[in-house]
Formats: sequence, structure tokens, C-alpha cells
Amino acid sequence: MHAGTTLAQSEAPVASEVTPAYTLTGNVGVVSDYRFRGVSNTHRRPALQAGLEASHTASGLYGGIWGSNVANAAFNGTQGYEFDAYGGWRTALNEQWQLDAGLATYWFPGAAISVAQPSGVNATVRYHTQELKLGLNSGSFNVTGWYSVGRYWSGFYRTDSLGNVRDVRGTRYLEVNWNPDLGNGVTLNLHVGTQRFRGLSAANFNDIRAGVTKAFGAEWQLSAAVIHNDGDRAVWTFIDPRDNSARYAAGTTLVLGVQRNF
Repeated sequence: MHAGTTLAQSEAPVASEVTPAYTLTGNVGVVSDYRFRGVSNTHRRPALQAGLEASHTASGLYGGIWGSNVANAAFNGTQGYEFDAYGGWRTALNEQWQLDAGLATYWFPGAAISVAQPSGVNATVRYHTQELKLGLNSGSFNVTGWYSVGRYWSGFYRTDSLGNVRDVRGTRYLEVNWNPDLGNGVTLNLHVGTQRFRGLSAANFNDIRAGVTKAFGAEWQLSAAVIHNDGDRAVWTFIDPRDNSARYAAGTTLVLGVQRNF
């Protein structure tokens, strides 16, 4: 939300828009499949999602929260939802480029797996994930690198030569996005990304997305995108304990969405 202030001069009133000290934006939407880096977090089913972000204009500091339903197939023992919190700092480097640095944490309440170890003491591997972010923005172009700082990444772990559970801290993701305005409220959405796990190369993947977003005023938008992830089928196939259905969470799919901004 943006606000303006009217200033009165001695001879005649002049309206002058003043940049607000803070901005607060939010959205709520539905998608046909919740895909994170090309991987389905809802077992190829729809998701209800919402987010809220606040930013401080002068300093460039920002923070936000976001949530979605998720499937037990991808997050063992989950209570059925994901809750994210993030914060960071954006600043202009010059007239063309902006730096964006931050930290994001993804919580999956209840989601965990118990892994047997040679010692006889099982290790509890949780799905909670934390990542550092460093990005560069220029108009509709963006390149961002992510670096995991938590022990595990969304339930993924590695084992040493003795079979003991070890962390995958240092897992990396690099993405490039281009979202040019095509006019008449239509935006082209192009994305390519690559993820490399520390010590767990079998889980590595690349993902691409091509789609369009159509805005109806400032409040409503529709989206459609073709998404592909080349992750190993043996690694990225999950089983839903409710009906024992096994589904490949990567691969190619069409995702449709509708969103209300406020």
C-alpha cells in the first residue's frame, strides 16, 4: 500500500506524493500443484497459499511470512502445512542493478524421519530447512544463489562409510529468472535453476519453467506455466500413506493458478 501526503504552500495547495516509510503487501491464491524448484510438494494435488511482506523504504530491509498446504507423501509425518519466514536487505548498486541478500527458513511441523544407525541409536532427520540468499536484480531479470545452512535439506541427508547419518549443509541452488512485460497486463515468466546437494549427488536436479501471468488490475492475476524437473525418478518418487499411491514428484507438468493481491 502506498500513501501520499498533500502539502500546502503559501499561494496555492500543491499535491506532492511522498514515498511511504513502510510498505505492506500480501496475497492469497490457489494453484493446481505446489511446485518448489520443479518438485511437487502436494503429491501433484492443488494447494492454497498465502503470504505477507513488509519492507522499510529508506533502509531496504524487508521481512515476510508465507504458507501452503503440503502432502504427507513428500513430508513424512507432516501436520499438513508449510510455514516460511524470511528477511533480508535490498540496495541499489547503481542505476541498473540491485543487490538482494537474505535468509529464509522453511518449517514443516511434525515432519521427520527416523533413520537407523550402526550404533543402534536412531537419528531423527527433520524437514525444516534454512538457506542464505544472494541475488542481483535488473529490471525484469534476476539471478539468485541459495546456500543451505541447516543440517538437512527438506528431509535429505547423507551417510558416511559406516552408515552414520551426516548433514548436507552447504547444498546449493542457482536460479535465473526473466519476467518481461508483454503489455496488456501479460507477463512472460521464464526460469532455469540447478540444485547440487552436498555429498548426495543422486538427488541433484535441474529445473525449468515457462509460463505467463495475466493481471486484472492491481488485485487479481491468473497464471499458467509448464514446469520440468529432471530429478532421478528413484529419488523423487514419494508414496502417500493415505492410499499408498506412488507419484513421481519431478518430471513435467502444467500448473494453473489464481491469486488475489492486497
